[in-house]
Amino acid sequence: MSESQARGLHPEGRPRRVRGIAAAAVVVVAVVASLVVWQPWKSPSPKLSLPAQACWGVLTGEDLRPLVGKNGTVTTETNTTTLQDTPQATNSGYRCSVYWKDGKTPLYLGDGPMVILTTADDLRGYQRIDVSSGKAQSLNFGDGNIAWEANTNVDWLNLAIPCSFQDSVAGKSYNGYARIQMDMFPNPSGPPAPTSDVRQADAAIVLKVAKAFAQQYPCTGVTLPANPPTMPPLPS
Repeated sequence: MSESQARGLHPEGRPRRVRGIAAAAVVVVAVVASLVVWQPWKSPSPKLSLPAQACWGVLTGEDLRPLVGKNGTVTTETNTTTLQDTPQATNSGYRCSVYWKDGKTPLYLGDGPMVILTTADDLRGYQRIDVSSGKAQSLNFGDGNIAWEANTNVDWLNLAIPCSFQDSVAGKSYNGYARIQMDMFPNPSGPPAPTSDVRQADAAIVLKVAKAFAQQYPCTGVTLPANPPTMPPLPS
């Protein structure tokens, strides 16, 4: 009888144990490799679907990105197809609404850019009402233009550019203004009040719409800056 048989050991015992350890090591390596690829502790990146063009084709999805949630689908809706002069739009205004859908029911975020043709007297009246609240501040969008932000029940951004128009209802022509107004709604993924990046995005949007409207309507003699001003702190 051999020594190993005397001790009750199988002659193949050691090689089998070595093979078992090697197999376990292979399994561990495979699991670690799969975790490196999968990384279950990291949540998947949210997907946000933005329109290629929005609001009369003036804006892109990237213009709207700061205003919406981190995922879901963003759509816009306008009451006119262009910003050109039409009797209906001249009297009712040009409106673009923004919707964000993160589930079954779209969430109406608020009024996107609106363009309202108004007389100089009416424009001063609108501004006077906001200023009287004590929560309004003037903004600089270039000479000849009138701009202000009002933090009343809703935070509104207004940019008015000189524009002559025909009021088909009154049958009169006016040397008035095109007032581009933006409901500065907060990002639904953020705090209840619009943050500085949201307000800055709104300022860029009203500037782009003002330039497009001045060209398409058209409004002559309008001068606008290349970039919007840096928004000051929100009036309180």
